[in-house]
Amino acid sequence: MTWNALRLAEQLLKLGIDVRLFLRNDSIDLAREGVTSQKYDFNLGEMLKDIID
Repeated sequence: MTWNALRLAEQLLKLGIDVRLFLRNDSIDLAREGVTSQKYDFNLGEMLKDIID
């Protein structure tokens, strides 16, 4: 679910739409430095950082 939300946020930003993300539960760890997601084959933390930038 987190991956889909980040993908949607990326697409909305590409369309010039402002996006606000609210992190809850395990997704809070994505915003912390040095924490990696071991549940997935892709790095959700990097996706989040790219969106924030």
